[in-house]
Amino acid sequence: SESAEEEPEGVAVDVEVFGDGFQISGQIHTGQFDRLSDWINMQAGFIQVRDAWHVHLGQRNLPDPDQRRGTLWVRLDQIVLVAERSVAQQSRPGAPVVQKQRRKVAIVTPGYSLRGNLYIHAYGSMKQFLESPDPHFLPLTELNVRWLSDPSLVARYPFAMVNRGQLVTVLDESVSLAGDT
Repeated sequence: SESAEEEPEGVAVDVEVFGDGFQISGQIHTGQFDRLSDWINMQAGFIQVRDAWHVHLGQRNLPDPDQRRGTLWVRLDQIVLVAERSVAQQSRPGAPVVQKQRRKVAIVTPGYSLRGNLYIHAYGSMKQFLESPDPHFLPLTELNVRWLSDPSLVARYPFAMVNRGQLVTVLDESVSLAGDT
């Protein structure tokens, strides 16, 4: 219905959406989900970004006289990265706690070089983690983004999700205790 289009539901999360050669700034509404990561991993096809605009690479803070804002639909499989501009810390009482191990990683995707922390199951291997089909978007913390086209551009985000399908290389910079090869 038309009214459902007008009234977004759920938490509004301020995001930067990165793809190969484009960057979008706007808001994603997470509907019935508390967390953006849960919401995005349930999506298919296109996602809706509200109050959105195309950003000149790495220059979100520069005013652009031609900047038009609106509702933007983005093809999910073209997204490299979705970053939260600020951390919405939700405590989730009763949520299961899974033992995870933080791994410092350097990732190359189309257009970007990423450095941050991935979290894999405490006794899992990096290979199993990377080759598993789920979740499609992998959470990263303390992320630094560099543009391959201009390495002097750097953006930092407390939390982001990278599209598994856009990973080209993953360098595990952690000393592995699990004996991953």
